[in-house]
Amino acid sequence: MLDTIFEAPRKRPTGVTAIAVLVCIQGIFRVLAAIFFLLGALLGGWVLTTSSVIVGFLAGVLVLLLGLAWLYIAWGLWTLKRWAYWTAVILLAFDLLISLFGLTLPISGVWTIWGGVVLPAVVLIYFLAAPNVRRAFRG
Repeated sequence: MLDTIFEAPRKRPTGVTAIAVLVCIQGIFRVLAAIFFLLGALLGGWVLTTSSVIVGFLAGVLVLLLGLAWLYIAWGLWTLKRWAYWTAVILLAFDLLISLFGLTLPISGVWTIWGGVVLPAVVLIYFLAAPNVRRAFRG
């Protein structure tokens, strides 16, 4: 117990700091989107093309939960929690696969490629290949 009190704090790599901030921003935007879904559902379902209050409400709750989950992951990355590292790796790989599937759709644009494929791929490679990142989360 005494050894852990006098241990030097782990240094967070700059890239992990940037990724934690980006994940936090993503979580904030998802929470804001959820608020719009929920408000839309309460105002008569104008957010979704189905005009269904139930669908709008359920979409809002789902997006809210995802936004809160991303905020929690951002906190975990910021504080170098091992579970946050692995959760981020798994979710990034899943997001990358979904985005690659999305490229087969006829409405793929440059932002879809950049935001959905390139950015998650770069972050995933950084998390898996940079020894200082793995060392920081090993702690």
